[in-house]
Amino acid sequence: SISWTYDEANLDHFEVSLDDGSYVHIGTATSYSLSGLSEGPHSLIVNIVDMVGQEKAAVAHFTVDTIAPVVTDHSPTGTTASINSIIRLVFSDYIDPTSVNASISGRDDLTIIVDEDEMVLQLTGDLAYATEYQVSVEAEDLAGNPVSYSWTFTTTDLGLIRGRILDSSGLPVVGANVTLETGESALTNETGHFSIYAHAGTYNITIR
Repeated sequence: SISWTYDEANLDHFEVSLDDGSYVHIGTATSYSLSGLSEGPHSLIVNIVDMVGQEKAAVAHFTVDTIAPVVTDHSPTGTTASINSIIRLVFSDYIDPTSVNASISGRDDLTIIVDEDEMVLQLTGDLAYATEYQVSVEAEDLAGNPVSYSWTFTTTDLGLIRGRILDSSGLPVVGANVTLETGESALTNETGHFSIYAHAGTYNITIR
């Protein structure tokens, strides 16, 4: 219901109109019950009429929202997520920042950032390599409709091997082919440095 106050000493009655419909005479009641409204925006005009027939009107705008939001997108996913992945959710409606409760398994350095229908779960440090994480979120939209969501992802075990090749005189070897036994390779740059991404494990390296 919608209620109101007034300061008209010579009140005769009130009339109300919902969504520009016909006016309904409600006597001197200062509230009006609404039911069966459809989802979306509505308006209620309250018209005050005094003893000599003079009128004043006020309008209240409001929105009916009973549909719970859903998660329309989230990341990261899968089994090869980067250790510095951005953990992000997108919802079908704006989220109330004060309603959010979120967790990431194994981490207690979580900061929750909400911007309208997007949420970022920010960590102070990188994720661990080759680790499964579970993300759980509970929240409400601006109308108080609840949503809960959880998923798991696993970080990659792919790491970076870095090194520098020098000759017997201590000078950098430029253009040397550095190859892992699994086939991954890289050429040294002008300072003799190289870098190769590889999965966790022990490798023999060949330099040519």
